[in-house]
This record gives sequence, structure tokens and C-alpha cells, in this order.
Amino acid sequence: ENATRALGEHQTIVARKVLSCVARLNGRFGKSTVAGVLRGSKAKKLIEAGHDKLSTYGLLREMTVDEIGSWCDALIAAGHLDVSRGAYPTLSLTPSGRDAMRGTLPLSLELQRFGLTRSGLPLESPSPRR
Repeated sequence: ENATRALGEHQTIVARKVLSCVARLNGRFGKSTVAGVLRGSKAKKLIEAGHDKLSTYGLLREMTVDEIGSWCDALIAAGHLDVSRGAYPTLSLTPSGRDAMRGTLPLSLELQRFGLTRSGLPLESPSPRR
């Protein structure tokens, strides 16, 4: 069964941060760099490349590298990210990825398949105050 699910508000924000980071890296870097930037990594290579100056730097610091990688995989599966061929695969936005990043296209991803059903949700949903 096709387990593509429309994303809730929080998950949409996560997906758009990932897309936005890929866009800022201009299709020249792969998943590990995207994850490093979003996690706010202090890796020498990353800082020397100036990636710590990107607006998406540290936006998903609460997530693991693997989790961010899984978000990339889900966005690739949905056709929003493209992966280059070769020894060092790089990620770039597809036209639909650009629209999704801008918010003009609602996002649906296979969260279950990539183990992301809880990912990108607030750790605790605050109880509504009366």
C-alpha cells in the first residue's frame, strides 16, 4: 500500500528546511554535508567552506545525522530532490522541490518507509491551556 502521507505543520517545516539547505548548497554537496549544516556541525571542512554562514545552519540541531539523511531519502523518493550519479552523489532541488520549498506545493512523503513518523514533531505537544 502506498503510505504517502500529507505532512503536518511541523513536519512540513522540517522538510522545507532540508530543501532550503540543499538549495543554499547549490547542488554541489551530498547528504552528509546537508546534515552537517542543518545540525550546526563545527567540522573544520564545513566551517572552512563557510557553510556556518548559511541561513539554514543549525536549524535542525535537535535531529541526528541519520534522521536528516532519512528526510533527504524521503524527499528523493517523492521526486523533490535529485541525486547526481558518481562517486560523490550530490543533492539538488527538482522543480517540485523548489515549489515545495517555497510553500506553493503541499508536501506528501512516505514517512513510514523512512522511519520518520515521529520525526520533526515537537518532543512533547503542550497541553492546551484553558
